Amino acid sequence: MRNMRNTISKIWLMFALLLLGGLVTTMNGQVRYCMNYTEFVKGQWKTAEHVSVAKKNEAMKRIVQSSDYQMEAEDEALKKLLNKKAFAVEIDHVLYVNCRTFRHQGVRFGAGYALAFRLGKDKLCVVNRKVGTSTLIETGVVTGLTSFTPLVVGAIASAGLTEVQLANQVCYLVDSEAGSNGKTKVTQIGDLLMPELLGNQKALLEKYHAVGDKRTRQSAMNVLAVLHEAKLIK
Repeated sequence: MRNMRNTISKIWLMFALLLLGGLVTTMNGQVRYCMNYTEFVKGQWKTAEHVSVAKKNEAMKRIVQSSDYQMEAEDEALKKLLNKKAFAVEIDHVLYVNCRTFRHQGVRFGAGYALAFRLGKDKLCVVNRKVGTSTLIETGVVTGLTSFTPLVVGAIASAGLTEVQLANQVCYLVDSEAGSNGKTKVTQIGDLLMPELLGNQKALLEKYHAVGDKRTRQSAMNVLAVLHEAKLIK
């Protein structure tokens, strides 16, 4: 387990050295986007060129309580479309979801994109700060968790997230279109939702609950590890 964690850490470090100034450069990579949840579920993507994703400054995120990323594009009209209206953007197979309409227990997420994974056939698992709290609280790294496949590690590293950040963020379930008021109700994936998502995989549910501290147990690091072992995220 320790060797695997060291390998994952080295992969993260390798990617971090490539992420100059927090900007994930994908100007020549494969880029596609969709405008709403329904298009995402149906696989109705549109292609785009010369698009990159930029990680926001931590201090600014704390001031305006926004999500982690914004889209950059050479074409200003496309940039505005992606940041103001699009639902999801996929860059080199790494998925980002626009959180501008998201609400959790009535609290808004703020503008910006967050890293996401397809959950099952028609749901999304979105990694973001716990709404209503500061963007990041620096604490120790979560230990003793299931290792990820290179594809998942690559997505996390491409988004510029560290193990510490994942330990201080949570996951949200997106499983419906925005309502008539333009707001999308999302649910934190934690103690109440994990039994439903894991179904009859009782061993994994026990593994999830084996993490005693509630905040650590419900962290993105732990939730993603269990969902990944259950083969629910990709």
